[in-house]
Amino acid sequence: MDIITVLFHLVLLLSLPTVSIALIKRSIQTDQSALFALKSQLFDSSNLLRKNWTANVSVCHWIGVTCSSRHHRVVSLNLSYLGLQGSIPPEIGNLSFLNSIDLSGNNFQGNLPMEERMVHFRRLKYISLAFNNFGGEVPSWFGSLPNLRVLDLSNNSFTGAIPISLFNASKLESISIMFNQLQGNVPQEIGNLVNLKIFRMAKNQLTGFIPLTLFNISSLQIVNLTNNLLSGNLPVNLCSKLSGLQGFDISYNTLSGQILSRFDNCSELEELSLNNNYLSGKLPREIGNLTMLKLLGLGQNRFTGGFPAEIGNLQNLESLAIDGCSLNGPIPKDIGNLQKLNILNLAASGLSGEIPVTMFNISALRWILLTLNDLSGSLPPSIGRMLSNLERLNVAHNEISGVIPDSISNMTKLVILELSMNHFTGSIPRSLGSLNLLETLNVASNYLTTAAYPNELSIISSWTNLKSLKLLILDYVSIKGTIPRTIANFSSSLQKFLVRNCELEGSIPPEIGNFSRMISLDLSSNFFKGQLPLTFQGLPNLQGLELQNNTISGAISPNFCNLRSLTLSDLSQNKFSGQLPECLGNMSSLGKLNLSSNGLNATIPASLWNLKDLMSLDVHSNAFGGFIPQEIGNLLATNTLVKE
Repeated sequence: MDIITVLFHLVLLLSLPTVSIALIKRSIQTDQSALFALKSQLFDSSNLLRKNWTANVSVCHWIGVTCSSRHHRVVSLNLSYLGLQGSIPPEIGNLSFLNSIDLSGNNFQGNLPMEERMVHFRRLKYISLAFNNFGGEVPSWFGSLPNLRVLDLSNNSFTGAIPISLFNASKLESISIMFNQLQGNVPQEIGNLVNLKIFRMAKNQLTGFIPLTLFNISSLQIVNLTNNLLSGNLPVNLCSKLSGLQGFDISYNTLSGQILSRFDNCSELEELSLNNNYLSGKLPREIGNLTMLKLLGLGQNRFTGGFPAEIGNLQNLESLAIDGCSLNGPIPKDIGNLQKLNILNLAASGLSGEIPVTMFNISALRWILLTLNDLSGSLPPSIGRMLSNLERLNVAHNEISGVIPDSISNMTKLVILELSMNHFTGSIPRSLGSLNLLETLNVASNYLTTAAYPNELSIISSWTNLKSLKLLILDYVSIKGTIPRTIANFSSSLQKFLVRNCELEGSIPPEIGNFSRMISLDLSSNFFKGQLPLTFQGLPNLQGLELQNNTISGAISPNFCNLRSLTLSDLSQNKFSGQLPECLGNMSSLGKLNLSSNGLNATIPASLWNLKDLMSLDVHSNAFGGFIPQEIGNLLATNTLVKE
């Protein structure tokens, strides 16, 4: 080899690092330009990017940017939850070494870029644009990304159909496009994604059948299609090829047919939600073989027949809902085997017979919802000690008898206690006053009394710790006596106070006027007398006021007109007298007004005819004079008018 050739190769060898450095510099400048283009489209309220994304700082040290040590190119962009606003420019596609992009939890808007340069994302494996406000159609270029594994577009405003091209991205393992406005069918081409593990399309407007090809993807673990408009039947053996299926949620659709033996091979299934469909037939006993189940939702369907005792085999179950069905027969005692159960919802399911005592031994229970059945029996004396974690107990509208156990006071986490429309007897326990988280107390329409207490409704005085109480409903409980002034203890929380037909007497305490959050007040069918307290004007949120069938007297004060939120007012069958205040015409929210069977006189104020939303007006059996004026034509909504 001559000396010239040797020198040439030596010079070439020495120049290679310089060429490589120059090439790297040009490449990172390409990435920098792409990110500057993104920055120019953003509003950054925290100024993080404005201060950090500058030419004075190396791109690889920018917030949210990660570079590879080998190529010194941007491989990851994570700007999640930075409070950014703006759109994505097409230049972002020049980040050709990018393998992960996460822009979730911001306020990006507009359509995603549709340009050809987006196909440069050939290394991209992970895309999360969730929790933004992107719109338009899901772009087809996602299907051109050969290495894409995860695509999350959830909680945006995407419209149109699911692009068939998406299913060309054969390495996809997770697709989440929940909480958008997608329409059309789930394409059968989804079967091309043989590596798919997670498929979430909940809360869209998808229609048609669930494609059978979905059930051929043996890698599938999670399917969530809840809250769509999907129809049709489930395949005969849903898990014949889905032995690894862990979660299957198709609730809130319009699916029909039976579910006999459709989950035979779903041995790994942990969550099964079929509620709110049109599924029918009997609940299969084989459901008891799904021993890994933690959540089982079958409610709001058309299931018939008995409650399978085999459900007692599901000893990992934490949530069970079979509400709103047409079952019959009893709750099996095997339910007591479900010692991990937190939520039990069997409301309105046609169940009858005695509530099994074993149910009250499930110490993990937080919710028991048995309302609207035909269940009988009683609450065991030890219920409060066994169910100390209970937050909701709703057994309303059943045939349950016996006393309300004092031990309920041990349920210190109780928020809702609904015992109405049963056959409970005895006294309302004073010990309920220790339930300081209680928000709803409803014992209406039983055979309860307060006879064990010397001052009748003074039981309220023992409930002064109930600072969170919002609903207090005692209708048709034989209370007698007066409302104590200690009712003021609930003034900061109470929203509904219903004591219809409780044999109460005396005057309405003025303290009720301090209930600034009160929405509904029903004191009807008692023996109240005296005048309406002037403090009533202090109820700005009151929507329903029922005082009918008492002996309340005096004039209706102009202060009454300050109840501007009132939609229903029934003052009938009392002893109100005098003339109606002109300001009634300013109560624009009124939809029903009943003043019948009082001693009101003079004329009906002309302003009353200005109430455009008034649906019902009853003023009969009073002493009004004059004629009904032509202005009554202003009452466009009124369909009931009774004068005499």
